[in-house]
Amino acid sequence: LFNTVSTLVVVTSVTPVFASALIPMIYFYRQQQKYFTQSYRELKRIDSVTRSPIHALFGETLDGPATVRAYGAQTSLYNRMSSLIDTQQHA
Repeated sequence: LFNTVSTLVVVTSVTPVFASALIPMIYFYRQQQKYFTQSYRELKRIDSVTRSPIHALFGETLDGPATVRAYGAQTSLYNRMSSLIDTQQHA
């Protein structure tokens, strides 16, 4: 932060016209930063929501492999997992 402020002071002292452009530049930067932060949070939320069923199914599969084999549900679980992963990849 100190380097940025000192650079701005030097540039403004050498080129005073730069000071008049500095305020709109700071405003524009802040607006872009707010937009990016909101977008990033929303994308992370969507990613978490689409991954949650995958983790749940994977955990259930690891908890009961004997039951899965006893009921012959390997194909069903494979198809469900493939479907969930496809959904997550397209989100």
